[in-house]
Amino acid sequence: MKFTSFAYFNKFFMGLDFVPLENEQPVRGGFYRSSQIFIPLAKFMNVPLDQMNYVVSGVISIGLGQLMRRRLSPKKCSPRIRALFETLFGLLLLSFCFGNQLRVLLIQSSIAYLFMMCLPSNHFMAVLVTIWSLFYLTLVHICRLKYDYGGYTLDISGPVMVQTQRLSSLAFNLVDGSHSVMMNIPSSHKLHAVEKIPDPIIFFAYMLYFHGVFVGPFTFFSEYMDYLKGYTSKELPPINMRYLITLFLRTVASGLSAAYLCPYFPFEFVLTEPFTNYSMLHRILYVTISLFLIRQKYYFAWGLAEVNGVAVGAGYTGQCPRTGATLNHNIRNFDFIKVETGISLKHVIDAWNISTTRWLRETFYDRLPSAYRTILVFIISAFWHGFYPGYYIMFLSFALFTMTSRLWHRHCRQYFRRSYLSSQLYSVFTMIITNLIVNYGQAPFHLLDFYSSLKFLRVFYFIPHLIAVGILFIYFSKVCILKLSLKYQLDIKRFDYDKSNDDKCRKLSISSNHDRGIGGH
Repeated sequence: MKFTSFAYFNKFFMGLDFVPLENEQPVRGGFYRSSQIFIPLAKFMNVPLDQMNYVVSGVISIGLGQLMRRRLSPKKCSPRIRALFETLFGLLLLSFCFGNQLRVLLIQSSIAYLFMMCLPSNHFMAVLVTIWSLFYLTLVHICRLKYDYGGYTLDISGPVMVQTQRLSSLAFNLVDGSHSVMMNIPSSHKLHAVEKIPDPIIFFAYMLYFHGVFVGPFTFFSEYMDYLKGYTSKELPPINMRYLITLFLRTVASGLSAAYLCPYFPFEFVLTEPFTNYSMLHRILYVTISLFLIRQKYYFAWGLAEVNGVAVGAGYTGQCPRTGATLNHNIRNFDFIKVETGISLKHVIDAWNISTTRWLRETFYDRLPSAYRTILVFIISAFWHGFYPGYYIMFLSFALFTMTSRLWHRHCRQYFRRSYLSSQLYSVFTMIITNLIVNYGQAPFHLLDFYSSLKFLRVFYFIPHLIAVGILFIYFSKVCILKLSLKYQLDIKRFDYDKSNDDKCRKLSISSNHDRGIGGH
């Protein structure tokens, strides 16, 4: 193999060669650097090794969470001791799942921490940390394109994406915590502001804690510190067992659906000739079922992460005022009902990958110019996900559909509020349209390739895109016509005003000349 600079990065910083070694397990085009101990179980259950190891790690995390609750609780141990064990357990699980690729997380976080330590807590530091984190994530994504193009292997890129969120948010939270800007920031920023740089033990615990290092969910540093310290009472809240059991069963159902039902509705089928011969209704039904099953993979991964968080006592947000049950909303990463039955695209986006939405909103959206916020945040989100063309097609499409959805609801919803029946019919109609748009716009994200994405959109004749562009064209044409009409009316009034003044001046001039003529005689 030619030893290029990229190969150097790939070998020494990613722990990968382009040529597999004898003891490596191939996983759908890539090479999974993990423990091989559960290969027999993975084969028996007909599940890829990467997914099997993730499930095993999740189950182990539940047990470690109970250890943190009972033996290493805030009442028995200081936050630093708890942080040490959180880091140790995280490193062990990462090593089990990703082997020597663990170095990727350590390099990215260590260099970012040096920036925080050596530079003042200002916007330059925050931007530099964010650029570095995204740059390193970019290199990881490029490596993944090389050794696992088109694959869905659970490799180290997932934890690096989560760590990028934590590094960039912590950098900006440090800026918010500086006394020079504390008085001029939004209330949500004040809530998450960090006044001083954490010591190395706390910092690396935040980066590597075992119950959120794989797929998150993302939490702000201040929220993690509340957990380490035991919140206001120095004690972890009781577990809401009813919710935990329900969540666990729902997660198991999602996992089984993803593992054993997805193969019956492969999404790649939409690129075949038989699919194009289906009727439009048949195509829509197939895409709806297939993408619903694909989403079960995400529900399973996020659900297992939430089970770990609830078990360990993280993400506490108080008690339910009606039942008194413990609430852990800060580690909730999706709302199944709102995603699948949302009545607007905004509702779906806000309920999908909730923690990433929080990160994007507070770290970027609130700090960008208002005129360009929406489109820039969608681009940043696509960049964070990776470099498959399908990502950018999806996020740019969603930016277009989001703007159209806002205009539609702003101008049309008022006409359906006159009665309860019309309001409910409108909600059902928008729910169906939203679900169709989500499935149509989400497809390129899973197809990845540009031409495959284009082929899928062409099967549906680009109808949603054309409708969205048409609505925007009508709206902006109407705005331009109104502006021209107002300008014309103002010009007419100005002309009449000027003409009236000219007439008055002419009369005054004639009157003045007449008076001078009389005086002359």
